[in-house]
Amino acid sequence: MRSWSFHRAARVVLLLFVGLMVLSFTPFTRPESEPILDHHNVGNLDVFVPQNGLSLAASSSVNVSGPIWSQRYGGADIDEGHDVVQCADGGFCIVGETWSFGAGYADMYVVRTDSEGNLLWNSTLGYVRYDYGVAIVERARGDFIIAGGSLDPSFNFYGWLVCVNSTGGHKWNKTFTESSGFRGVCETEDGGILLAGGRSGSGSGADIHVMKTDENATKIWSKWFGTLKDDQCESLYRCADGDYLLSGISYAYEDGTHDESWLLRLDPDGIRKWFRVYGTDDHVRVVDAIECADGGYLAVGQTSSRLLLLRTDSSGYYMWESTSTLSNAGLGVVPLGTENYGVAGGSQFLVFGKNGEYRWHCGLNMFSISSLEKCSNGECVAAGMASDDCALSRIPWLAWNETPIDRTSEYGQDFEIDLNATLTAGLHTWTINDTSSFQIDQDGVITNGIPLSVGGYPLQVSVNDTVGNTLIQEFTLTVEDTTAPSWLESPVDRSLEVGEQFRYDLNATDASGIASWSVNATTTFAIDDDGIVTNKISLPVGAYGIHVAAADIYGTHLTAEFTVEVVDTQGPTWITPPSPEYGFPIPAAVEFECTAHDLSGIDSWSCNDTDGFSLSITYLDTTSTCTVTASGTLTSGTYGLNISVTDSHDNEVYSVCRVTVEDTDSEPPVWVEMPEDQWSEYGETLKYNLNATDPSGLDTWWVMPEIHFTVANGGLLENDTVLAVGVYSIIVYVNDTYGNTLSSSFTVHVEDTRPPTWLAAPEAQSLEHGELLSYQLKAWDLSGVGEWWINDTAHFLVDSSGCVWSIAVLEPGTYGLQVVVSDIHGNEISAVFTVTVNQPITTTTTTTTTTSTTTSATSTTTSTTTTDTETAPPLPMELVLIGIGIPIALVATIIILRFRNRLGR
Repeated sequence: MRSWSFHRAARVVLLLFVGLMVLSFTPFTRPESEPILDHHNVGNLDVFVPQNGLSLAASSSVNVSGPIWSQRYGGADIDEGHDVVQCADGGFCIVGETWSFGAGYADMYVVRTDSEGNLLWNSTLGYVRYDYGVAIVERARGDFIIAGGSLDPSFNFYGWLVCVNSTGGHKWNKTFTESSGFRGVCETEDGGILLAGGRSGSGSGADIHVMKTDENATKIWSKWFGTLKDDQCESLYRCADGDYLLSGISYAYEDGTHDESWLLRLDPDGIRKWFRVYGTDDHVRVVDAIECADGGYLAVGQTSSRLLLLRTDSSGYYMWESTSTLSNAGLGVVPLGTENYGVAGGSQFLVFGKNGEYRWHCGLNMFSISSLEKCSNGECVAAGMASDDCALSRIPWLAWNETPIDRTSEYGQDFEIDLNATLTAGLHTWTINDTSSFQIDQDGVITNGIPLSVGGYPLQVSVNDTVGNTLIQEFTLTVEDTTAPSWLESPVDRSLEVGEQFRYDLNATDASGIASWSVNATTTFAIDDDGIVTNKISLPVGAYGIHVAAADIYGTHLTAEFTVEVVDTQGPTWITPPSPEYGFPIPAAVEFECTAHDLSGIDSWSCNDTDGFSLSITYLDTTSTCTVTASGTLTSGTYGLNISVTDSHDNEVYSVCRVTVEDTDSEPPVWVEMPEDQWSEYGETLKYNLNATDPSGLDTWWVMPEIHFTVANGGLLENDTVLAVGVYSIIVYVNDTYGNTLSSSFTVHVEDTRPPTWLAAPEAQSLEHGELLSYQLKAWDLSGVGEWWINDTAHFLVDSSGCVWSIAVLEPGTYGLQVVVSDIHGNEISAVFTVTVNQPITTTTTTTTTTSTTTSATSTTTSTTTTDTETAPPLPMELVLIGIGIPIALVATIIILRFRNRLGR
């Protein structure tokens, strides 16, 4: 797109000697303008005056050092390009004015180049007055249509339409006196030509002039539009649907403070669809406008001191406006994809986002850019004037194919992102700021060089093109730990005998480590830091639903549910079992007691001989006592009884005894000390002295059952087999010399309260980096070694034999380990030791870089020589010598200096 002004208007004034008159009816010299302030309606025109301009951000993600190339054309005098078009062959055609060539004064100047801006041909057209071209199009047939203006001998400006062929040869030209100069030209759908410009007049002032001709410049129709002010058309744009968009300025010459801008939309027949005016209280000047991707429009121009961007909807209604101090005027605009716009701002090419936000700019070393042309490869070229020459610059285009945005990555997983950018000057080098954690290859693929911890990583990625321009993007990679721990072995339902202690060791793993464990039923169960679930109270028979959770250090939870079913499959236990033998004299009463206990409670007692004996039951919590009595007077004889007791879950235990009724008055022996329950440590020999007395003397001792115990005639009770852990109910008997028997029952409790012992205490271990640990621990227990446990399961494991292994290669450092071993009865012994992984030997690398430079073409060659030296730490004796030598050297230096001072030196 193109915007044009006369940079050499003063020359016209001097040459024609009517400068003041010319300037009075041509809108080429413009008064100062100010920002838009308000919005209201004037008749059938919409007038927009926004309250505040949006100042564009000064940050940029693109660093452009300059154009890819710049070319100049012209002679010894002033030459200027006003418009440029890319040709079908990829080259360019520029139209403007020349003071160096032609018939005299200023002539129309046409320059044709190849795709690199190299001159192919140039041509001039004009008379002896002031002739210029401001707009050019290439027609499908390959020739060029140029619109501009010409000054006749009577000092009147007319519209001028010129056609040149593909080699610059003149085909035809026509002037139109109804126009004071054309500012835009388009080829119509039917092959005709549409022209837009201005017409000077009186009364209503200058008007907007639109004219259509056929392909040979024969007028078809001509129309005028405008306001009560002097209206100047600045640009003509063909819309996607075939309509035309015109933009321009309404000048207020009476006080110079109320310039307005307008947009006008026409259909292909020149019928007005709408006409919108913007700004009433200050200068607002729009000089170019284009259609946006959403069907709205973007106009560029200036306020009193700033570049102006004005955005409307598809009906021309105001949406927003934005200003920038990077330039005092916007002279042309082109679309750059759907997200950006390129704007000619004085001597700079500026890029803005779709909402008016500043992106980047490129200085072109021009006095002024007059026109921008969007090229087929996505770049732009700018035409204008540089150092009194017609100039053309190729502007690089740098853009992300997909803009990098903030990313998230899961902890423990590798990160990779493939970046893609378009750099029309050629992609050269990718770089990234955080090289300690990330790396980027020359295809733009970013990967993490090391495992990433949880947290945020601010990244800045840049890519350079072959001419030193840089595309930069900043985004943040956030590493999160959203992956819950996992079970090494999923919890399953457990079964437990009533009265037993519950212990369930849960095992879970997580890359970041297990931080805590929790269990739902905290009044009944507990879970420790190692994931071991135990019961806090004695559990009655029933099913207990348990919900456990393991959390890693970042609060991500792993949960599981299982059921603990407490069952009662064992019968009651005897507290006082029936004696195998009972003897009663006649007529003494026959009565004895037995007591049983069950955690589920005693339900009932029974006896096989219900005719001769009766049972009297008492209950106390989980204990019950049964008193067996004779139903009547028993005759002499022996009675065999089977006494059974049942708990509340129908588990039964019974005992057989013999009741002997004798006709005797002899009394049995009596206990000096009543036998009591005994406790013995597992593996030790039980020795218990029983004491009884009888006037007739004691005859024989025996014990029931005889499978585990013996009793000597002196009353010494001993075990004759190794006793397993448990409770043994025994009855001891002693006869006097007349056969009267004394007996007593009690229990022997065999316990294992001693932990295992180390055969060799664990010692600190040392490894070289890369070496795996295998360390055999040895412990012993009489009841057998049960389970092994180690604290650091992230790096080590201990197997059932007590061998400690490292799971993988360990990083250098010291690891504190605690190992625990228990016997089969839960007695534990623990020990701590360390595993030290030594640092690898340090390697020192010396790099020498040599750079050579050639004059004709700059090239740099870098050679690198690397010397690897293993630096061993100093020996202890070397350190001692160094430590002694330094002080001695310092003392010697001080003595020498003092001696020299005395000699006057």
